Amino acid sequence: MKQKFSSMIDRYTHQQLRIGLVSPQQISTWSKKILPNGEIVGEVTKPYTFHYKTNKPEKDGLFCERIFGPIKSGICACGNYRVIGDEKEDPQFCEQCGVEFVDSRIRRYQMGYIKLAYPVMHVWYLKRLPSYIVNLLDKPLNELEDLVYCGPDERKLSRPIFRGGRSYPNFYFARPIDKKPTFLRLRGLLEYEIQPWKYRIPIFFTTRSFDTFRNREMSTGGGSIRQQLANLDLRMIIDYSLVEWKELEEEESTGNEWEDRKVGRRKDFLLRRMELAKHFIRTNIEPKWMVLRLLPVLPPELRPIYHIDEDKLVTSDINEIYRRIIYRNNTLTDLLTTSIATPEELIISQEKLLQEAVDALLDNGICGQPMRDDHNRILQVAFQM
Repeated sequence: MKQKFSSMIDRYTHQQLRIGLVSPQQISTWSKKILPNGEIVGEVTKPYTFHYKTNKPEKDGLFCERIFGPIKSGICACGNYRVIGDEKEDPQFCEQCGVEFVDSRIRRYQMGYIKLAYPVMHVWYLKRLPSYIVNLLDKPLNELEDLVYCGPDERKLSRPIFRGGRSYPNFYFARPIDKKPTFLRLRGLLEYEIQPWKYRIPIFFTTRSFDTFRNREMSTGGGSIRQQLANLDLRMIIDYSLVEWKELEEEESTGNEWEDRKVGRRKDFLLRRMELAKHFIRTNIEPKWMVLRLLPVLPPELRPIYHIDEDKLVTSDINEIYRRIIYRNNTLTDLLTTSIATPEELIISQEKLLQEAVDALLDNGICGQPMRDDHNRILQVAFQM
């Protein structure tokens, strides 16, 4: 979650948890490990926990011993045993199941990751106040939400936009991916702003050519936010914000209380924007890290499963949300890679479902209706407990 969970613990004084933004490369470093045979593991690709017959962790699942380490110290998934730390014992891992012969306490801190099929917005930096994304992009929250959650701009449109029998959300003009002449250049539409489809796309486009045009030069969902954040020049933001603030500071009072308050709010916003840009520069953090490409999977010991009896399990709610994320992510991956002629609205809908599932993991209910289990109970996540 492009989030840095670094725990600084002094057993005799206090415990402290620090949370901050990190790069996808850092998340990869935390989560991936190289087995003695050279194989790289760490990606969780299956939404399973334990096999219902053997009660052993499923391979590449949320409790996989190859990824997170053995459940019992020095014992692999096959049941073989090696003395930990004995250099004479060879090999250091089981060649059959790929589990290392290490201390089981590794499952307290070894992380995994989910490779997201599509960029997902980190909801904390969009929804919580102050909104970092709103401050940096200087755009209304509801406008950005239309992009992230793939919804039409109903403030401008009386009904959803349809083209060739399909409905489309708002979009963001992405930079052309090559140097060939494009429709945007020929028409002079070079302002990369959020637009409703209806007022920007000519009606004479055929559905087929329109889809080609969209895939080439438009962006929706979390990917559109990531592109805008990646294109930001933080030093230019500071300079322009300072110039605008000075201009507003020099203006005299209008005598209209509402207008004067509006100017005051704008000045306060510009100050926050400058401070935020300075913070990103000072800490060497890139704004685009607020959009997730890799989603960390917490160590198994932080989200345990308990066996009540042979047939019943008690599990952390976080596992259920992770399962839904993986299901939706795998479905989107199939739509993008294996399916032929998948309807565009189906892909957009699946992107939205993936975004909502990750939102629930980070802060269930922050976007409205919380995610619930099969018994209609609201699922509790780590940061709400």
